[in-house]
Amino acid sequence: SPELDIVTEDVTYIAQYQEIVRYEVAFYNWDGTLLQSNWYDYGEYPSYTGETPIREADAQYTYTFNGWSPQLDLVVGDQYYYAQYDATLNQYEINFYNWDGTLLQSSMVNYGEMPTYTGVTPTRESDAQYTYTFTGWWSPELSMVTGTTYYYAQYTSTLNQYEINFYDWDGTLLQSNMVNYGEWPKYYNSDPWREADAQYTYTFSGWSPELDWVKGTASYYAQYETTLNQYEVTFFNWDGSVLQSTIVNYGEMPAYEAATPTKPEDEHYIYRSEERRVG
Repeated sequence: SPELDIVTEDVTYIAQYQEIVRYEVAFYNWDGTLLQSNWYDYGEYPSYTGETPIREADAQYTYTFNGWSPQLDLVVGDQYYYAQYDATLNQYEINFYNWDGTLLQSSMVNYGEMPTYTGVTPTRESDAQYTYTFTGWWSPELSMVTGTTYYYAQYTSTLNQYEINFYDWDGTLLQSNMVNYGEWPKYYNSDPWREADAQYTYTFSGWSPELDWVKGTASYYAQYETTLNQYEVTFFNWDGSVLQSTIVNYGEMPAYEAATPTKPEDEHYIYRSEERRVG
């Protein structure tokens, strides 16, 4: 000072100085992790030269970098900037399955929402043992969405009952009742009875088919052992005296095995034996 000029006389110059002040500018991620730190002169405009900051997604949100807070400005002192992110609510696949693994419904649902099943009420076909009634989604129990989830239809099982009929030999219904699957059928009345006929006397011997654990509707028929009837066959003489009495099976031909019958002659006749059947 003064500014240098062409010499025309004695001149004295005095050195001049400018004060330069520098400040730290630091860039941090959302969690306080230092990403970059530089020194800038007062009045300079800072810049971030590192890789674009990232924030790992969590269960609820996916994050996208959208700038710094506060906004970048001329350096007037130590300055600290923090990465800012847009948060997008995550969606998760929610699947509903029937008891056998058949997929009934699949949809994307926002984190924190309660999933709902909007399809037709699940069914499970009855089998021989049980009838099934849908009771809800309890495996696991429905809850707010926090991730991909698989729900399975749950059912109550009602033990089936079947009609068990007992018939006599001629088709007469003796007993009919409902019995649980897997139980042993029982006939609660006294043993069936069949009236004897001319040829046979009948004795109850059991049921056909053989009794078995209940697996469905069943009909049982009374079975009888037959005993061939025997009859007393008596041979009489002309005067009513018994010549022979024997027991003979139904259907057999009776035989007279005693002495030949006789009848004393009288003043008019002489008699000889002659076989005659009396019904």
